[in-house]
Amino acid sequence: KHPEIINHIVINNEDIQIETTNQIDTVNTNNDDPELKAANILVSLDRIKDKHIPTSLDTALEFSSKNERLKLTNSALKQLKEWLDLLQDNLIENLPGILQSIYSEREFNPEEDKGFSHTAECLNSILDEISSSPLQSMDGSEQLNFILSALKNEGIPEKREPNSLDIQGWLEVLWEDSPHLIITGMNEGSVPDRIAGDIFLPDSLRSKLGLRNNESILARDNYIFNATLNWRNSCGRVDIILGKESLEGNPLKPSRLLFQCNDSELADRALSLCSRINSSEIIHPWTSAWKLQPEKIDKDAKIFEEISVTQFSDYLSCPFRFYLQNLMGMNDNRPVEMEMDAMQFGTFVHQVLDDFGANDGIRDSQDESEIYEFLEERINSKATYEFGTKRTVPLSFQINSMKERLKWFSTIQANERSLGWKIIHSEFKIHINNEIKIGNLKLKGTIDRIEQNENDGALRILDYKTSAKAINPDRAHLKNITQSSSDSIPDWHTYISNKKRQKWINLQIPLYVHAAKLIFEKESIGSGYFNLGNTQSSMKIEMWDDLKEDLMESSITCAENVSKEISDCNFWPPSDSPKYDNYSEIIFGDCDSSFDPGEILQK
Repeated sequence: KHPEIINHIVINNEDIQIETTNQIDTVNTNNDDPELKAANILVSLDRIKDKHIPTSLDTALEFSSKNERLKLTNSALKQLKEWLDLLQDNLIENLPGILQSIYSEREFNPEEDKGFSHTAECLNSILDEISSSPLQSMDGSEQLNFILSALKNEGIPEKREPNSLDIQGWLEVLWEDSPHLIITGMNEGSVPDRIAGDIFLPDSLRSKLGLRNNESILARDNYIFNATLNWRNSCGRVDIILGKESLEGNPLKPSRLLFQCNDSELADRALSLCSRINSSEIIHPWTSAWKLQPEKIDKDAKIFEEISVTQFSDYLSCPFRFYLQNLMGMNDNRPVEMEMDAMQFGTFVHQVLDDFGANDGIRDSQDESEIYEFLEERINSKATYEFGTKRTVPLSFQINSMKERLKWFSTIQANERSLGWKIIHSEFKIHINNEIKIGNLKLKGTIDRIEQNENDGALRILDYKTSAKAINPDRAHLKNITQSSSDSIPDWHTYISNKKRQKWINLQIPLYVHAAKLIFEKESIGSGYFNLGNTQSSMKIEMWDDLKEDLMESSITCAENVSKEISDCNFWPPSDSPKYDNYSEIIFGDCDSSFDPGEILQK
């Protein structure tokens, strides 16, 4: 992702043609714009990494070659592959040539690019060292690792500014000849340093073996401290600064070296070091230097026309974070992983089970071996398509875990089919051919599985859950309200039963039932979760038998009010502690101190 490299690839590779991605709008743009091409490459690489989790450059090349929309990215990866092959063949000869081709068009400034020049000199020196030593017998990858390791330890000299001060480490103090020293951080644990918690070499064993231990460290630091003071007794000065509290507000102890004095002075010194400083200056707690300003609400946004079943829980969790996700398009910043995240894992399982539910030849089977054989084949086929045959170890474990879970699923499925439950719809989209309104918004959603019992004609809705532990539908939708927060929760957000007040945190199952009743014209429809946990005991169907008329009425009232709040553009104030916070990296403590809501309050 280095800009010099990506720009060189874009400008000098004749095979590269612009591609269109979902993330970047390339309509009415200049197809010859190098920056746009570079952006497309980086976006596509992120998509390949997230979706396919490739283990090597060859695997990434394989996936990019299968997709016509990734021609640009495939050409860039081919260039990288060509360079790596050259380096593997003869790094000493080919690395300078590759770097020369990348930087041949760049104009260098003698002053501003001193760091670049210093790095180039270091690199040439390292290459000379490799070529004239036994290191030349290593293969290209080993030589490259050696070069990177050597460069990592190289410092780039900076220009010394006038009147600048030298900052020395504690062990360099003895060689500092300045008459005036300022020593900071004279707190216990820093001076003297301390070795703590070494399970293999505890301090007592270190002493017996003659290794560096806490006693020898204390002697060393005591010598440095006293030598520093005594050298400046007659012709210098030493100022000592120590902390009173940590950043978390915990008290810090002064260094024990500061208590080396006559007994008659010890009490006064301890009082001086440990008491609070009498100062008129108030040190305020940390605050951000500025507040982020959210964009003005776009009244033409899609969220003001339709809403998915799962988006209700997002709004109930926090209206402002709902705004960030659905109106500003801010997604959480996921780190690069070597395995599927929880959402990818769940989607994979859902797709395999959808193949099962949509297959007329297997979904009616009562033979668990036959069911599992089908599911295992679908897992293997889909895993090869999505991730190839060379997978990371964590990903391989996930695939095996999936097989184990669906083997347990096969046993339950065969038993449920023998009881008369027949899958009549899989991944049923309630918004296709039906317009169901919640307030002013059209309701969208996909029911994982709809079954009908052949014995009595009863219908039931099941939603697959791939969490490690079994989830109870009631507890997944309702949460008890604490006394401290009860006043701030509106009545439409709550449900009262047997003098117990709860709040809605999810409306998924009630909205599915509401939609299914309208579509299938049924007065009573069962509902629950098909839990696909990571243990056999957590693999079970959990029905929500208590979802009666009063609960349904309360849930629809809540949904209609959420719809009204969204239509009225009410996205502030935010919730203090949402269950999941995808924006913690930009919210420092609380939203009020991090955001200026002025724009979104103008409706």
